[in-house]
Amino acid sequence: MIEQAIWSIWASGGLCIAADSAVTDNLLTTDLLATLLRLNSIKGVADREKRDILLRVVPQKAPDVVLGANRLSGTPGSWTVEEPLMTIDWKDFDLNFYAYVQDRYALLFTARVDLLLPLAIAPDGMGSIEVVLGDLAASFTNTRLVNTGLLTEPKERVEDALPQLIGLAVGQLAGGLTDSLSFELPAFSGLKLELNKEDITSVDNNTFIALFASLAVDTAMPTSLRTPPTAAIEGVSVAYANDPSQVIEMPSVSMSVSASELGLQLSADPEEYEYSWKVRQGPWSNYAPGPVLEVTDPVLQLPGRHMLEVRARRVGESPRAGDVAMREVVIDYQAPELEIERSGPIVTMLGRDMTDGTDLEYRHRIHDGAKAREWSEWTREQALDLSVLADLPARVRLEAQARDAAGHVTTAGQTMTWKGEVAAEIGRASCRERV
Repeated sequence: MIEQAIWSIWASGGLCIAADSAVTDNLLTTDLLATLLRLNSIKGVADREKRDILLRVVPQKAPDVVLGANRLSGTPGSWTVEEPLMTIDWKDFDLNFYAYVQDRYALLFTARVDLLLPLAIAPDGMGSIEVVLGDLAASFTNTRLVNTGLLTEPKERVEDALPQLIGLAVGQLAGGLTDSLSFELPAFSGLKLELNKEDITSVDNNTFIALFASLAVDTAMPTSLRTPPTAAIEGVSVAYANDPSQVIEMPSVSMSVSASELGLQLSADPEEYEYSWKVRQGPWSNYAPGPVLEVTDPVLQLPGRHMLEVRARRVGESPRAGDVAMREVVIDYQAPELEIERSGPIVTMLGRDMTDGTDLEYRHRIHDGAKAREWSEWTREQALDLSVLADLPARVRLEAQARDAAGHVTTAGQTMTWKGEVAAEIGRASCRERV
């Protein structure tokens, strides 16, 4: 029955969905694709200002659904899936990536994958049912390109990096999936449903899902006179490997956390609390003891500004809706990009950074044939008028630098004949250094 329902939704086109930058929390951008997949062709066609990616999901086949015993270990908030209740086996799952090109979205490429998604269901200890995802790292297999669209890079090189890109996107969408599929158990006529994790399973040779619930009197009274713990983030530290051979690196991110309570019982011993975290719109982690948490979400590989959230509970207790602490962490281990453009005597330095965008500082110096002049002061001014510079020969070499907030500097140079009708040569160079 479940498989038939999903087939009907697929056949009607209901599973053909689109995710723009609002859905992915501005995670998918042309900057990300250009860096992660090393796609220089994207830089040549994508809009300079509108950098978001439109992702369209178009399944080519209906999925197969296999039911299981729904066996989990752990406690609410820290479940581990031993055997899923439902495994969605979906072949030929197409992901179309679009970029904004010349005032419209154009297809960059189509990636086709096979999806094997394990799902379990468990009570969350607060009167609701939550969806628990299995190992997402092994969910996508047989990744390949079926349409190269606007790309000019070798197909094999792009395919090698696709699993990492898809894993990052799916990891963020998984948080919204689990939230949307969770639901509260109903109460009616003064009665409520009580469930244990063993009460949800499949029956009749794994052909039906069964839920065995007990009825209990709904007293509408709080289960505890204590208020839920309030989590706090005391500090966040970020460390980088600084390996120049790696285009994308996984920084070491840790948080110092604490918790307190305000109810009839005041704050307990710090060792009585444990914490769960999530990054952006991703899923919540399992609970772990503090006061220092290691944050290992793969999305932290991406340069940019990421929002961390932390919640707390007493050790072994079911999670309850308490205050969530939030803190922004900045990941920045790459130098910005820099290009030099010239129109007559006006030179413009165009920089872009995955973390800071166009909010950069610039400086320049002139090689006039005999020697290099002194570097100018750092400024946010991007335009330079060569005609106002004193004693400048007709042919010069300009060096420019762009610096982001983390201190990473990129250098670009261009030799130009700015008096006359000689076309400018655009040169680009990039290096990572701190000034």
